[in-house]
Amino acid sequence: MTTTTACTTFESTPPRRRHAPAFDRFVATLGMSLLRWAQARTARRTLTHESHVAVRALETERAARELAVQRTAAMRGF
Repeated sequence: MTTTTACTTFESTPPRRRHAPAFDRFVATLGMSLLRWAQARTARRTLTHESHVAVRALETERAARELAVQRTAAMRGF
């Protein structure tokens, strides 16, 4: 004969089974690797953006100097 006990609300869900420590370490290592990758990607994108801004500024400055040279040459020609 089998006896059953009443199931309380706290026992309605089976207890969670913990993963093996090796799996927990794997998940933690994977998470840290993804975090480092994301941080490095953000840093690369920031540097790329900053370099593009610097290049545009240099190109603008060069164009302004070339225009000044052309104006000076035009003034001397007249």
